[in-house]
Amino acid sequence: MSKQLRSRVVDLSTVPRHEKECFLDHLYRAHTKIFETTTREEFHDHIFRTNTAVARLLVLENTTGAVVGYTGFYARFVTVNGRAVAVVSIPMGIERAYRRQTQHGLFLAQEGLRFFASYPRANAYLFNAIVHPSSYLSMCRNLAQTYPHRLRESVSETEELFIGIADALTLRRKTDAKSALVRSVGGITRQTDSEKMYWRTHIDPDVRFFIENNPTYEQGEGLLVGCPLTAANLLRSIARFTNHRMSKLLESAFVAKR
Repeated sequence: MSKQLRSRVVDLSTVPRHEKECFLDHLYRAHTKIFETTTREEFHDHIFRTNTAVARLLVLENTTGAVVGYTGFYARFVTVNGRAVAVVSIPMGIERAYRRQTQHGLFLAQEGLRFFASYPRANAYLFNAIVHPSSYLSMCRNLAQTYPHRLRESVSETEELFIGIADALTLRRKTDAKSALVRSVGGITRQTDSEKMYWRTHIDPDVRFFIENNPTYEQGEGLLVGCPLTAANLLRSIARFTNHRMSKLLESAFVAKR
């Protein structure tokens, strides 16, 4: 049976001070069902980020009004090697029972277009420290020019840029990691034993690539992943997402008729 969701978009810069704690309580309650180890103070800083040019959140609620997930769109300008870079990050989490009902695709497309309307000349990158293979797989499927990627050669300039961005965002390096692209994030995705085994034995080459490059992801380590956020790239990504979504809907309709 499909679980109904409703959504609302919150501009975090406009949340009144006296409402912040209550708002955060509802989000954190859902967050702790999705991730381990994050304290409420850490989550506060994760949601209400400082020095952001854009900070908007898609909040997902079930029919009782309880928050069951969220997707964020944050943009922040940092300086890397003497040049300004707009860093767009998309944190997200949704409770297991509702993961097939997500509505973040349209939200992200709208926010991406809104960002380009406001900052048409920005040197922008979509950038995340990814802590789970499912997120990396989704990024590879829906975004053009994802890096690092098994089909793209290692590019030292891109890696240096990503390392510079991570350092500017104070993402802590792992001294024992084989790559500077692996950082300590702290949020460990809650998984059952069967889910852990499913991903460890997954045969998709993109999943295998992620696990090979971030074998300690179950300990809260994130692989730095990004792509150039240009208007053309965004439109290609919207087309990819739409095509993938339509394929899934047609597949579901076909199965239902059998």
